[in-house]
Amino acid sequence: MKIVINFLLRKNRESSDNKFPIYARFTFKNKRVELSTGIFIPKDHWDESKQRIKGKILGASVSNERLDKMKTEIQDIFNQLRSSNEEFDVNTIKNRLLNTEVSK
Repeated sequence: MKIVINFLLRKNRESSDNKFPIYARFTFKNKRVELSTGIFIPKDHWDESKQRIKGKILGASVSNERLDKMKTEIQDIFNQLRSSNEEFDVNTIKNRLLNTEVSK
């Protein structure tokens, strides 16, 4: 039982300044959620295989650190939920990440 976390460039959501959003996608128990990271970059600055922003552009290291932090937060939330022995799914993880707890 593990969670898979990936980052992808949404090429179908181009902004007016020719930049594309980076989305975080996480999958658990065959369910998937995608969330915007809030980072927009030109298409040619994205390394698809490494799921990283190429290092030679301004701000790449800061943005890559933001991606790493988001991945760590998702993994931490997953580990907390798993150790609590509660039933949970990807939406529970998403709600915890966005601090939008749904009342029962």
